[in-house]
Amino acid sequence: MKKLLFVLLLVIGFNSSVKADPVPIENGQGLEMTVQLSWDLPVDLDLFLTDPSGETVYFANRKARSGVRMGAMTGCQAVETLSPPYEETMNIPNAEIGVYRISVDYIKDCGSNNLRADFKLTLLDRKTGMQLGQGQSTVKYRLLDTVSWEFEVK
Repeated sequence: MKKLLFVLLLVIGFNSSVKADPVPIENGQGLEMTVQLSWDLPVDLDLFLTDPSGETVYFANRKARSGVRMGAMTGCQAVETLSPPYEETMNIPNAEIGVYRISVDYIKDCGSNNLRADFKLTLLDRKTGMQLGQGQSTVKYRLLDTVSWEFEVK
């Protein structure tokens, strides 16, 4: 039986973590999925996704060999012209067996002087639009203060 597990994992400076119970999703292998990051403050949050092979997709590496690719990106220039909620996405065209790690980092305050930013992460089935998992958290404006989630396709 194939399962997709969505695990909340809070990472502060990559040193400590807090785990939540996984949410199992049947038949995860082969699904087309979207990871959606959304937030309301005029800041630059960056989305990172590491696939089961260990390759990370982010603003400087927009496509992995596995097919995982960066979708929408929102930086300071965009938050000056768009209305919230702001969004970044990652697309997984064919989910492989293994662990995926989703990370969010607060890169720039875009002149807002906000030291923290609340955000929401949502994992969606691209074909049906069904929500497979969701988490909310806050990330601080400083180097290596990331908030991460993991999900596992079995």
